[in-house]
Amino acid sequence: MKKVGCLFIIVLIFFSSLQITAAPLDGPAAMINLIRTEVITKGQLQQRVEETEEVRVQARLGIPPQTEKQVLDAMIAEILIEQAAERDGINVSESEISAALNNQRKSVELQLQQRGQMGASEQLSENRFRELMEQQTRMSWGEIRESIRKQLLQQKYIMQTQSDVIDTISPPAEKDIQERYNRIATRLVNPEIIRFSQIFISTMNKNEAAIDDLREKAEDIHKKIRQGADFSSLVSEYTDDAGSRYSGGDFGYLARDDARAEAYFGKDFFARLFSLETNQVSGVLRSNIGFHIVKITEHRDAKILSLSDPLSPTNSMTVREYISRLIINEEQQQALHNAYSRVVSTLRSEADIQVFE
Repeated sequence: MKKVGCLFIIVLIFFSSLQITAAPLDGPAAMINLIRTEVITKGQLQQRVEETEEVRVQARLGIPPQTEKQVLDAMIAEILIEQAAERDGINVSESEISAALNNQRKSVELQLQQRGQMGASEQLSENRFRELMEQQTRMSWGEIRESIRKQLLQQKYIMQTQSDVIDTISPPAEKDIQERYNRIATRLVNPEIIRFSQIFISTMNKNEAAIDDLREKAEDIHKKIRQGADFSSLVSEYTDDAGSRYSGGDFGYLARDDARAEAYFGKDFFARLFSLETNQVSGVLRSNIGFHIVKITEHRDAKILSLSDPLSPTNSMTVREYISRLIINEEQQQALHNAYSRVVSTLRSEADIQVFE
């Protein structure tokens, strides 16, 4: 069975269900019984209508508003699938929930990197990911995990009962990949990118007198370089960057449009970095955090990516592979939608459902 892309989870979490519990003083909107009776109250329905509309507006995805009937039908479908999965012994483990959330975190990382809000090699911490998800969904972390569980349960039930629909998806033809590439090529762009090594002298939490002394230290190191000293040897002896001390001072890749890095280091330092030539060693450069002696090891101009190009220096997936996965994900979404409709139609015919005006 083919693996369903994480887009299914990303989209459905916006419209996921909160746990349905009976609320006092509420008239029923619907009663559903497949293996037991559950009630959706009018208060719960109204709350879901409001939540769905709020999320729709915030998501800015161009999704049309849902009617009260559409929201109620979705709530009924959730209960039907939950009961059917229980009836058929289908469940979701904690490890499956954690794996889905990890995929979601990687997707958020990529989005933030593409927007310049994270460095290309930076990773999103667990706490920051939770904060972003809670802000985005306006749900607690426990509610988010429960929502993911319900969506995974729906997905698992559909895939097990409708495998004939899901398994019809095949890899896209080359002409389809080329056609999609032609449509989106201008969005497949790598910015100007450099890679550099550095000797870094930190000035964090230092007073002016100490900073003057550190400047002299950096100038003395640069003088040794001009006199022929080995750059890598000086890195291991002098740099304050513990992470790159034993890798020749390698900082990694930095993109011209990395707004977060520019704000962190300072615009002047950022501009000086991108003015250097490959293999050129800078003088002593001042940033917001210290003094740097920089050696540019790679410099790539901005370019529109070809089908055979990797997505970025830190992502070996080619554009062709990316577009292929994109097309497959879209087809999976359509197949899942069709399968979902078939499942709900079958379960509605098997259950006792009463809808109240």
